[in-house]
Amino acid sequence: MFGRDLKPTLASDSAVQSTLACVVATDEAELLLRQLGSMPQVELCALCLLDDDGTQAEILAGEARVPVYTRLDQFMAGCNAHIIVISNDRRLLKRDVAFGIIELGLKGAAVCSLAQFMAAPEQALGSMPDRRVVQHLLEALDADRPDPRYKRLLDVMLASAGLVLLAPLFCLIALAIKVDSPGRVFFVQDRLGQWRVPFRCLKFRTMCEDAERHTGPVWASADDPRITRVGRFLRKSRMDELPQLINVLRGEMSIVGTRPIRHYFAEQLAGLIPFYDVRFLEKPGLTGWAQVKYQYSSSFTEQIEKFYYDYYYIRNRSVSLDLYIMLLTVAVIVRMKGA
Repeated sequence: MFGRDLKPTLASDSAVQSTLACVVATDEAELLLRQLGSMPQVELCALCLLDDDGTQAEILAGEARVPVYTRLDQFMAGCNAHIIVISNDRRLLKRDVAFGIIELGLKGAAVCSLAQFMAAPEQALGSMPDRRVVQHLLEALDADRPDPRYKRLLDVMLASAGLVLLAPLFCLIALAIKVDSPGRVFFVQDRLGQWRVPFRCLKFRTMCEDAERHTGPVWASADDPRITRVGRFLRKSRMDELPQLINVLRGEMSIVGTRPIRHYFAEQLAGLIPFYDVRFLEKPGLTGWAQVKYQYSSSFTEQIEKFYYDYYYIRNRSVSLDLYIMLLTVAVIVRMKGA
């Protein structure tokens, strides 16, 4: 649940060269069948026609001698291919179709566009999708995304009210930080926002000044010796994140979303997880599904696990889910279950 079923389950690389399935338009399927006629090393196992009401499916099924579907859910239920070829027409890649293809990629299938496969089929065998294919699917999702206006309205209302009501608390926290250790009150760091656009993320400082001077970028652990006494309390209570209300007002973040991540770590994780960039479809959040449902992550293994929680949120984002996450966040704060 929550993405664990998306982890790679397909067979080893020795079978990758022989099984292929396609999610394409009818005319693209006919073009592909002609190409596959001269490629005996590639075995077609299924077709999904995105623009067909069933009239062409039976004809192509007889010609290709493979199952031909007109519904993606049926295609996915019977698909165990190792290469997924997708339509060049972004208009056909509606929300459920694009997410379905991404999920096949997360399970281990190589995903490429029809144009790429026709030009260089041998390059389609890699397990990591080409950046252009990732962008192709993300742009399709962005064009077919739910109306985001409610989210921005809620963000502005809650961030404005929070900054006014919490102003006295901000002053007390600032005083405690200055008394506890030398250095600045606020910690400012570049993070990646929606569509990987960098922004200056604000937090209350919880570590000693210049904590990464000798180590470079590293994950912070729960018992990190660089964390100050006040900083430990702020992390447990999640109060160190409160200055990000300013980022929310600026439009760089949302109240609920994925956790903002640094470019250094995002690049490494993108090299390990197919379609990792799907997490940048939404603005990063002050809180989120991964933040309230998963432990503090201090390694790449845990960050990979956490990605699937982020994916679950992006796949299922709704007003009710956002409100539920906010309630869970209050519980985390009250129980001091933060990092």
